[in-house]
Amino acid sequence: MGWSVYLFLFWGRNTVIVLKELKITKKPDVIEVSADVDGADPFEFQLPEKYDAFLDDESVDAFLLLYTWHAMELGVPLEVAAPVSAKFAGNLDRIQKVFLSLCPALRKVKITCVNARSVWRRQGSFASTGFSGGVDSWFTTLKAIQNGRPFDCFLFSSTGQHGVHQVEEVFQSRYQTALYALSSVSGNLMKLESNIDRVLRHGFMQTHTIRNLACALLLQGKIRSYLYSSAYDFIPDKITPSSDMATVEYFLLPLIVTERFEAKTAGLGASRTEKLVYLSGRQEFNGKLYVCTEKRIPATNCGTCFKCRRTLLLLAYLGLDSVIEQSFDYPAFKKRKWAMELGALVAAENSVPEYEVADIIYRHWGSRTRIVKPLISALAAIKPHTPTSLQWRIKNHYPYLW
Repeated sequence: MGWSVYLFLFWGRNTVIVLKELKITKKPDVIEVSADVDGADPFEFQLPEKYDAFLDDESVDAFLLLYTWHAMELGVPLEVAAPVSAKFAGNLDRIQKVFLSLCPALRKVKITCVNARSVWRRQGSFASTGFSGGVDSWFTTLKAIQNGRPFDCFLFSSTGQHGVHQVEEVFQSRYQTALYALSSVSGNLMKLESNIDRVLRHGFMQTHTIRNLACALLLQGKIRSYLYSSAYDFIPDKITPSSDMATVEYFLLPLIVTERFEAKTAGLGASRTEKLVYLSGRQEFNGKLYVCTEKRIPATNCGTCFKCRRTLLLLAYLGLDSVIEQSFDYPAFKKRKWAMELGALVAAENSVPEYEVADIIYRHWGSRTRIVKPLISALAAIKPHTPTSLQWRIKNHYPYLW
């Protein structure tokens, strides 16, 4: 290796990230928001011009949340010259501890905020949540209505959950699907796009909570309270390393607070079965669910991915065939139901999210379980050793079996 390469590696490394100031560019029908930053790539957001009043134009709180994780990825200090919430800045040490417990590959870094403030010109009063048309967001939305505190607006963001190919097309199609599902509930569904997925080094699942909360923080000009829909049916007693940030939301969300904004979990402790039963009993629920992981255009449920499989089987065992008919290909499901049950049972041997549906299947089968269980365990043991070519064929032609 030549000296030029050594010099590049030494001098080319980031030594510090400096978050200097907020940058807002207004274009016809669109507002672009970023931060002037040295030592790292800029995070960028884009939202429709009509939501200008929502934009937090006083602080860089949204960027501070993202750059805290990013600085820990890079292992470099973070200096913040732009205005930030004093309350939020005061929680950064504890936020870093949560991040480190979730992802030990990160490194604790020094964060300096020289312009932390407690007094702000504007403070909103709106309550909001994210809405995709899935089980969790529907549950959060209808619970708020039942409690007499309906949301004033809903967020639909692009932070990495829409894949890497045809992102814009998938995002717009999924937005229209969510908008259609939300038609029975009052409140605007706000679009917000970002480049977060191109900047953060860790994947979407391990960082999805802070990605989506950054979008809400960006809109704290009007949003005061944000409920984050939880997918977990248990309240954890400690933090353990995980590839899914949802496992630490119970500990993390109370720390994402400013003088003008607070985030809370919603639906934590409720199982997917309980959520579906609840939805079916609410008149505001129109039976329109969108749960698919596939990036189809137009955005419809494929009926074969693991999320579709899980939802279909639960709906079927709960007797909610009318929801299946509205949101899925019902005849196709009836034909492959037994194969989907097999796939779910095998997956449940090594996947916590599948435990719930597997438990319902086994209870429904009764005494037959004693005969089937050894076969399922054997298939689960063989699964990791399946030849790559066979795995590819199964995943592409019969994904509900995997």
